Amino acid sequence: MKIFQPYRFHYRLLLSLLRFLIALGRFEWRLLRSFLLILAWPFLTLYRLVFNFKTLIAALSYDLGSFVQKLGARRKDKLLTKLAHKVEVRRARQNYWQTLAASPRQTLLKPAFTFAVLVLLIVIPIKFYDTLRFFKQLELRITNFAEAAVGQINQGKKAALATDFSSASHNFSKASEDFVSAGQALSGVDGLLMQLLKIVPNNKLKLAANGPKLVLAGQLGSALASDLSEAASALLTDHDHKNISQVLTAFSVPGERALTKLEQLQPVLAEIDSEALPSEYQAAFLALEAKSELMSSSLRELLHLTEQLQIFLGRDIDKRYLLVFQNNTEARATGGFMGSFAIVDFKQGQIKKLQSPGGGTYDTEGGLRRLVTAPEPMWLVNPLWHMWDANWWPDWRTSAQKVMWFYEKSDGSTVDGVISLTPNVVINLLKITGPLDMTAEHGVIITADNFLDTVQAIAEQKPDVTREPKQIIGDMLSALMERLGSLEHQDYLEIVKILESSLNQKDILLYLTDEQLQSKISDLGWDGRLKETSGDYLSVINTNIAGGKSDKKIVQTITHEANVSADGSIFNTVTILRDHQAIKREAFSGVRNVNWIRVYVPLGSRLISSSGWLAPDVAIEQPDPAWDLDSDLANEASADRDPLTNTLIYREQNKTVFANWSMVDPGQMAVIKLVYKLPFKLIPTDSQEQESLYKYTLLVQKQAGAHNSEISSNLLLPAKFKAAWQYPEQNTASFYQQDIDRSWAYLISSK
Repeated sequence: MKIFQPYRFHYRLLLSLLRFLIALGRFEWRLLRSFLLILAWPFLTLYRLVFNFKTLIAALSYDLGSFVQKLGARRKDKLLTKLAHKVEVRRARQNYWQTLAASPRQTLLKPAFTFAVLVLLIVIPIKFYDTLRFFKQLELRITNFAEAAVGQINQGKKAALATDFSSASHNFSKASEDFVSAGQALSGVDGLLMQLLKIVPNNKLKLAANGPKLVLAGQLGSALASDLSEAASALLTDHDHKNISQVLTAFSVPGERALTKLEQLQPVLAEIDSEALPSEYQAAFLALEAKSELMSSSLRELLHLTEQLQIFLGRDIDKRYLLVFQNNTEARATGGFMGSFAIVDFKQGQIKKLQSPGGGTYDTEGGLRRLVTAPEPMWLVNPLWHMWDANWWPDWRTSAQKVMWFYEKSDGSTVDGVISLTPNVVINLLKITGPLDMTAEHGVIITADNFLDTVQAIAEQKPDVTREPKQIIGDMLSALMERLGSLEHQDYLEIVKILESSLNQKDILLYLTDEQLQSKISDLGWDGRLKETSGDYLSVINTNIAGGKSDKKIVQTITHEANVSADGSIFNTVTILRDHQAIKREAFSGVRNVNWIRVYVPLGSRLISSSGWLAPDVAIEQPDPAWDLDSDLANEASADRDPLTNTLIYREQNKTVFANWSMVDPGQMAVIKLVYKLPFKLIPTDSQEQESLYKYTLLVQKQAGAHNSEISSNLLLPAKFKAAWQYPEQNTASFYQQDIDRSWAYLISSK
């Protein structure tokens, strides 16, 4: 151990110094604990050492000088004697020290080692203790700010749920301010230290390292919620007799701010280490991160829709629309019989004029300047085509354009589009507005329960010298619009839900001449078009001709079955059951249902067999040869006919159509059955697996305005195939309400 003897003085000096400092009580046991902890984080030690190098040197020099001065004279002489002896020893071993001095590395190592040990023993624990104390104080400040922010957020949430958006916006703004204060507290922490904290194994320190991003996310999120509350308040509460365009503008301003904050929030969330968060919050954070992009796209879409809606409402250019009322108790292709209509003028977001002819669509008959032959099935009632029968095609764009044509050719003005409503929309709105007192005009009080029968009874009356019977539609519409404008703000959310549901269920159909607006309507699925699909397709369209209002009592059940052959060919069987549940001679509905049924299937499908059809046996009036022929009816006029059943087979809207008559009396059922072969086989997928996979899909489109209908579908496979996956997951033979368009899908493997 002789080799360590040259360092004995340094060892004793350090030992004495440490004993002296402990004796003076300058350190607590917490300091010694901190010293043990610092040894685990050399990177933090190095950072503090370099950062405070000059300060450390000064402190070290002062402590060593003080130590020497405080030694007594006797102690000093003894020390000098020992030092003289040491010099003699060194001279006796001159050769050894010359060899040692010849190595610059060893010479420099001794003071460096001594300095490092002194720093580790004295200075670094002090600095680390100060750092821990700083972090504890910082944690307390940030916790206080965060708790205050969370409290404000909870209050804002409660206020928003109570539709008190003004208070909610205030609460969210205060929360944002608290997060800003927390961010300011964190701004004094060294960036390098934050980066080092991210790699340490302590979860609390990792969480602290993510603190700045978490605080920034809280600030942006709170400000976002405040902007959204302000937008909702402008849309649903702060009307003050503003027109719709002004309300939408007031919504768009904070909405744009909210969109900006959402776009800023997304990269912040992406930089936060979710694993550093407490386990109970990780799932919620990941969900927020995943949904933020969807929220951003949804808000962007809503703002774009708001802009388009303002154009629709005549913000820049006056707009005029044809509003038609389709009575779905008498089924027609796009919803129902069009007995009434109104002209609506918009100017700068306000309804400037609403006019509904007292005679309804029949008022257009006298001004008709073009005589056109009606579709052949309509010859049962009238071979001359009129506006009230113009909604012949299930594709709303096609029918709406024909309605506009008839209106303009009947001395009507040019319009910017056609909007269709069924009675279901009015009934649902009356549930919110409450009864409409119309005793002064028509001697009735209109409610959601009696609307259909009451209005129908008045509209069917013969006109008199004082009032046209269908005038009740226009009067009721005006009263309804006035009542909607006076609703409490909490009711507007329900109104929005009703309108959205009506659009999705095709009780409201829109066609606009503005192609940009119409494109947006089409994207939203509100245009009532026949959709394109590469797979199987089915749509059953009923057209009541001379059957009164009997569809109110018809319950329809559609069963679809796809039978796959061994070679992948597909044969479909569609069964349509129509149950007439009215009582014979019951008002409006207790009559025979005379129905022209069209079944739309994939283009190129081949009819194998059909049954259950029943045609009227009355004489049909023939059209005048001098009348014009409509080119849009050319496909029907040249249709093929099944020789056994006289079923028409023709092409329309890129679909094959099977069409024929069906009639059913009150208390009876009609069953129509069709078997046809699809123009394609099972479609192979692009799967890279060794096992061959095929797909089968089915899209079923509901008829606009139809509600008493159910649909089921089932796929039958031969022994060589099996279903590997299916949608819906439950039994696909189950019946579903045909209130919306529905889809089925299968992935099929070969055994």
